[in-house]
Amino acid sequence: MDNDDDDRFGAFTEVRTVRLYETIIDQIASLAEKGVIKPGDQFPSERKLQDLWRVSRPVLREAFRVLERQGVVKSRAGGGRYLQTAHIPSNKELRAQSLLATRDQLLLLWEIREPIELMAVRAAVERADDSQIEDILRPLAQLKDLEPEEFRLGDFNLDFHMAIARASNNPFTQEALRALIDKARDLNLKGLLPLQDWRTLQDDHQPIADAIAARDVDAAVAAMKQHFEELRNSIKDEPE
Repeated sequence: MDNDDDDRFGAFTEVRTVRLYETIIDQIASLAEKGVIKPGDQFPSERKLQDLWRVSRPVLREAFRVLERQGVVKSRAGGGRYLQTAHIPSNKELRAQSLLATRDQLLLLWEIREPIELMAVRAAVERADDSQIEDILRPLAQLKDLEPEEFRLGDFNLDFHMAIARASNNPFTQEALRALIDKARDLNLKGLLPLQDWRTLQDDHQPIADAIAARDVDAAVAAMKQHFEELRNSIKDEPE
């Protein structure tokens, strides 16, 4: 193969991990565009859709959560889900719109959550017993052998931060952090960022855990502050 042949392959672009829930959105968009399904049509039950798509319930619900947030699908209590429009934005557009819509809410949430996390990490350094240290380290060890989709669907972020809260041995810290983390999950930052960006944020947990295990309060606090700075940076730029 000569150099001219090599140059042709420069047109290739980066291969990105496909989210399973986005393949569901693609199928719904394709059927709506072709007129196979129309506004007002009711979707089959979750069980039926799981059988058709061969996906788990969390994947299915994530797809509909994205579509509902953009007004494409509407849920009726006890009455199923209905298509609202035949025009469904691309997955790239959906991610960009969702991130822009939730950015300010995430920043406000982190404004409250960061000082609580800093108090928790200080207390964990001072009060955690050996088993609680192991609980903090365990989610990070589990990350290493996971496939991308397993990682994305797992909730290692919750496991890690709640392990620190428990290690603070303050039930009020645990209660406050759980409420804030649950709210952050509702805003779905994990689903909006590219998988590699989300994984990088999770890898940033390691210095926090190492500092707690070493009983180094200054290093633990500094690592937690850096983690929140990286969180803010992850949504600072306009989505591509």
